[in-house]
Amino acid sequence: MTRNDREYFKDFEIEHDFTTYLANGYVEYNIEECIGGSYEGYDFEILYHKEICDIHLYELIYYDERLRAIVDILGIPRYSHIEEIAEDAIRYEYE
Repeated sequence: MTRNDREYFKDFEIEHDFTTYLANGYVEYNIEECIGGSYEGYDFEILYHKEICDIHLYELIYYDERLRAIVDILGIPRYSHIEEIAEDAIRYEYE
C-alpha cells in the first residue's frame, strides 16, 4: 500500500556566499507500507519505505542590506541556482 504525506517547514535557513536565505514550503513523501516475515518471534511486522517525491517552496527570501528590505527571489531566473541549493539542503535535512 502506498500513501502520500506532507511535512511543512517554515524559515528553513540556507547559508550561501555569506547570505542567509529563508525558505518556506513543504516536503511531500511517498510512503510504501508492506508486511515482513518473522522478526524476533513475531508472526509479521509492518515495514515502511519513505521517499521524498517533491519539494515545494512557497517563499525563498533574504534581507538585502543595500535596500534594507526583505526580497523574495522565488521564480526569478538569475536566482535559480539558489533555489537548487535550497532544495538540495532541504532534501538532505528531510531524508
